[in-house]
Amino acid sequence: MKKELEKWIIISALVILSIVLLVVLPLGHDLWFHVYRIGAMATELRNNPWQIPIRMLSESYNGYGYGAALYYGDLFLYIPAMLVCIGMKEVAAYKLFTVMILWTTFGIAFASARMMEKENKTAIYFSLFYTFSSYGLLNLCIRSAIGESLAFAFLPLVISSFWNILYRKPRRRNRILLGSAMAAIVMSHMLTFVLCVVLLCVWCAVDIKKVIIRDKLIEFIKAAVFMIGMSASFIFPLFEQMLYQKVQTPGNDDYQKQMFMNYSIDWMDYFIPYDMKKIVASVFPVSWDLEYWHPGTIGLFAIMILGVGLIIKSRFSKRQTGVMICSIGALVLLGIKNVMEIVKEFMAFMQFPWRILTFVTLGLAFCGMWLVENMDTESKKKSRNLKLVLLLGTLGIAFLAIGPRYAYQIYIQKDNYEYIRENNPEIYHKYMIRYDKNGADALYLPEGTYLYTYQDRGEVVSSNNENVEYQWQRRQKQIDIQVQNNPYTDSTLEVPLFIYKGYTAENTKGRCFPIEKSSNGLVNVVIGDYVGDIQIKYQGTLVQKISNIITLITMLGMIVMWKMSGSASGKNRLNL
Repeated sequence: MKKELEKWIIISALVILSIVLLVVLPLGHDLWFHVYRIGAMATELRNNPWQIPIRMLSESYNGYGYGAALYYGDLFLYIPAMLVCIGMKEVAAYKLFTVMILWTTFGIAFASARMMEKENKTAIYFSLFYTFSSYGLLNLCIRSAIGESLAFAFLPLVISSFWNILYRKPRRRNRILLGSAMAAIVMSHMLTFVLCVVLLCVWCAVDIKKVIIRDKLIEFIKAAVFMIGMSASFIFPLFEQMLYQKVQTPGNDDYQKQMFMNYSIDWMDYFIPYDMKKIVASVFPVSWDLEYWHPGTIGLFAIMILGVGLIIKSRFSKRQTGVMICSIGALVLLGIKNVMEIVKEFMAFMQFPWRILTFVTLGLAFCGMWLVENMDTESKKKSRNLKLVLLLGTLGIAFLAIGPRYAYQIYIQKDNYEYIRENNPEIYHKYMIRYDKNGADALYLPEGTYLYTYQDRGEVVSSNNENVEYQWQRRQKQIDIQVQNNPYTDSTLEVPLFIYKGYTAENTKGRCFPIEKSSNGLVNVVIGDYVGDIQIKYQGTLVQKISNIITLITMLGMIVMWKMSGSASGKNRLNL
């Protein structure tokens, strides 16, 4: 029983956190954006369960349509969306999905560490440090950064498979795992993918002698091809939409650069999470700037201090010491605002400087694993006690990082505060999620479009010529217009649909009408002097259809290759 104590402590912590996630809805920063997408996707699946992947949330914004899926990966959101389809409330599906992410992160972290160290005892500690890092839990529990949390879950698999290709004999399965994990990150959170590519490029540059070995280089190229093929259904339509028009996204303009600096991490954020700072500031006479939220890195700092102790004792190998120093250096770098001022011209696209903490967390989690591996002393009991202190300390710090926010939520529920509706699924469902009335987020709407354009303009079709006579109606996912009188050769019809590439306008005989962007960011149909029926709907593009086929073929091919590699491994074992 004593030998299994660490395992049962970690499992208990996972179960406790799962219960917390299921019982209390975190007031996350991005909560409404993701819950809205889940509910809207469920609506689309109810209307047509075969339209996967979903490109347009056609009933959003009172039927004006929302193309978030064209710009933000939503592959894994089909899980909670399908739960909603079978009767689960949006809030309950979201909560259950966060629990799935938590356990998936732990499982992938454990499997990835086993790929590198092949020891369950050390792998489970890596899973602990990574899953219960303060930054990981803050993303999942407080920021409600579901896309970033999903990318966070797959990142260890990228590193472990990349490691095995670079430093061990290349195997087909490592190539498949690397390509699949990178594709999963692409379809979860593009910013994390970009940063991950930068990290791997730097890694390759540092160890270029191994990278240019023919067999290894071929493996990396094949993995990249697999990644592109797996994510083709998302990345190629994304590029197509980006070339078609600009949409509202966090930009790299002067305003974004200034916000990037405002969100740079202060030294105090290493020790105290934002919510803890609010509590301390309300009790003690301290003057902290609490205008801009910062995640806090207290969970990382504990491992960092212990790691520095081992470095001093020279108990790590050169490679492991290098990883530790680089991780600590990157963490410290984030606290120097003068450095942020220098790099903001290149890094402001990240939106928040703390995003790099994802990779700092990964590096320090590996260092924590190696720390446990090198913690053996002359006294086994002393070694075990040190490991238990590190385990319990990490869990304590993790729960402390998110505890104040949950305590605050319980307080406002008890006092009947107005935000109670955000924690009560029934009230939330009734007042907060009404897909035919409310908008989700202004992001990914056509550039220059206001969030409430659809409300100010109303449910109308308008023409540039006042004397054009027509009747119209919505029918499922399309708008039907019957033009009755049109004496003008330059007539256009502005319809209540936000414009994205993929909308078509045609009559019953197959005649197509040109579509352009109106001054309101809506679909504007050029009809000339046409009189008759017109149907406007989102049919997608040829690029989308071809991309779907590429992804399907790649997935089937990778399944076949995975089975073949398994069979080959089995034969080799028999021969031995």
